[in-house]
Amino acid sequence: QALRKTCRFLWLTIDHLLPKAHLSGLLIKTLKRNRIEIIMRFLKNHLLITYNQHEYGCSVTWSDGEDEWENFVSDIDFLTLFFKDFWILLKHQNGLLQFFQLKIEVEIPGFCVNMEKVLRSKRSQLKVRDLDLTVSKASQIMCVLPYLDPVVRLNMIWIIEPKRNERVLDLEEVVQLPQWKNSVEIEILGFTVCTSIEHFQNFKKAHVNSFELITGQEVLRMNENLLESQLGPTITYFNDTGVHHLWVLPGLAGLRTEICTELSSKCLLVS
Repeated sequence: QALRKTCRFLWLTIDHLLPKAHLSGLLIKTLKRNRIEIIMRFLKNHLLITYNQHEYGCSVTWSDGEDEWENFVSDIDFLTLFFKDFWILLKHQNGLLQFFQLKIEVEIPGFCVNMEKVLRSKRSQLKVRDLDLTVSKASQIMCVLPYLDPVVRLNMIWIIEPKRNERVLDLEEVVQLPQWKNSVEIEILGFTVCTSIEHFQNFKKAHVNSFELITGQEVLRMNENLLESQLGPTITYFNDTGVHHLWVLPGLAGLRTEICTELSSKCLLVS
């Protein structure tokens, strides 16, 4: 950012030449209401950049694990500066990211709106293999997931509540996305999910910390659908009385079928 302020011609030249970005992964963390960290993982090294709000601008620190640099950019707030740099970073990122991690441990006003704006502005959607989200509500998922390339199947989605306080998570909007439907595996920790279990049957493997309610009708419908396809998961739930096989495909030895009219589970696996 300081270089761009010093030499705008050089910035425009670099932008015109479209250099290849060899990023293999990104980790973004909101640690405080006035601080954002981003770790850029490259093929052989990484770079940590920290944006700190200052009374008269933004203090930026770079570290590659061996050396550290610091710069001060005046008359701009840390959030604006971060997303300006983030936009430039992603503008020419067309390769596959092995991972994209977003850890919203502290909510910063305007952060999700700007994240959505940057991801939406990409000419080609961001390609990601593994998505790791530490969030407190579904709207924070929606600022990222809809803007990933749905053609590139997500191998894994993690959705984690930062304080593991079992708050209710409504995924009704999220489960309609093609990115959700095309993903291979999912793990949800620290939430009680109030969305129907039927929206998890497309995954090869799913681990959900807690469902608010599972009805017998939902299980029967899943059973019918999977009997028709001859494919599908085994669903197992865990509660205070032990391990129970809620539903299994017929013919699997050693497992019993159990249909409940209503069930509130502690933990559920689909595999």
